[in-house]
Amino acid sequence: MTACNSKKVVGCDEKDKSTLLKFKHGVTDPSGVLSSWSNEKKDCCQWKGVHCNNITGKVTELNLSCPEIYPVYGNGFDKSHCLTGELNMSSLFDLEFLSYLNLGNNDFNTIQYHGQLGNSSSSINHLDLSNNDNLGADNIFYWISNLSSLQYLDLSGINLQKETNWLQSVTLLPSLSELYLEDCRLQDIYPSLQYANFTALKALDLSKNEFASELPIWIFNLSSDILAIDLSKSLIHGQLPETLAHFESIEYLYLNNNDLNGTIPDWVGQLEQIQQLDLAFNSFKGLIPTSLGNLSSLIILDLQKISSPELFPKEIFSLFQNYKL
Repeated sequence: MTACNSKKVVGCDEKDKSTLLKFKHGVTDPSGVLSSWSNEKKDCCQWKGVHCNNITGKVTELNLSCPEIYPVYGNGFDKSHCLTGELNMSSLFDLEFLSYLNLGNNDFNTIQYHGQLGNSSSSINHLDLSNNDNLGADNIFYWISNLSSLQYLDLSGINLQKETNWLQSVTLLPSLSELYLEDCRLQDIYPSLQYANFTALKALDLSKNEFASELPIWIFNLSSDILAIDLSKSLIHGQLPETLAHFESIEYLYLNNNDLNGTIPDWVGQLEQIQQLDLAFNSFKGLIPTSLGNLSSLIILDLQKISSPELFPKEIFSLFQNYKL
């Protein structure tokens, strides 16, 4: 008698298997990262970096991020073992139920995609292409802005200098919660724009870019639910606005290594949830506001090169155990 609760083992979907092999044939794999991807090993759910739904056998996750290896000599990472060549997004978008895609830290040099996106464009919620430093990615937001379920996007380290409408494009993503565009050579931060229509944004990283601009107005009009903002090392100048920012929930704020000047406004002391505040290496002047003493959640405060002990009010000097002046 056959047991009623016997579990049927579901193998890889044949269509998805064919799609993965098509992707493999388009890349250069110097260290055999994709050596398990072959017809000899029939179940693609057992292939390196592939995760499938246990019931349907459909591919839901693909994680082929390249591990970092430090060279014996020289700077940077050794990427000679990483995937390179052409990144065929068109084929990956044929994976109908793909929700998680991480190809970060590889060495792809071109992206291929067609005007018509595949079925998975409505399923992908996590996309990481970060630190593909040589990737030619003109008009990358053309297709990214159509990934309607996208919640997490990391393009850090990719040269996006030619992307002049990047902000308008990412605001078209209604579910976007985390956006990481560190060191992308972005130049326009739209300083006069009043509002950026982010509806779900929790974390924004625009550090190490080339804005050479004042702080944009839209940053201070972001939703009160924003948790983290990083604009460090981005050639930001000018003053922090005197009016209260709408950062009721913010926990991490990094504005260090810019050229901000004037005084630090009192509203900084009203960021009740702030845990890390970094204003170091700017050109602020004047007394540090005593309102900083209200920051009961603060763990790290960095004011290096912008203050000295005599400008730090004695009544709050003893409140912080982890500060840098």
